[in-house]
Amino acid sequence: MSDRNEKLVFWGCFIALITTSFAFITRAFLVNFPNLWPAEFGLDQVQAQELFGAGIWPFAISIILF
Repeated sequence: MSDRNEKLVFWGCFIALITTSFAFITRAFLVNFPNLWPAEFGLDQVQAQELFGAGIWPFAISIILF
């Protein structure tokens, strides 16, 4: 692999990790503040945390793959 290709792969992986981390933290804020998603959709604490838990998997998988 040439030096240019290695840099492209590195920056592609870097941008993918940054994007998923921002998506993760945004979802965490939306689910864990009671006046946002829980109030909007009528979720109790258990339902909100189940939704939060389901959102962790894509971030974890992206860390492992990239």
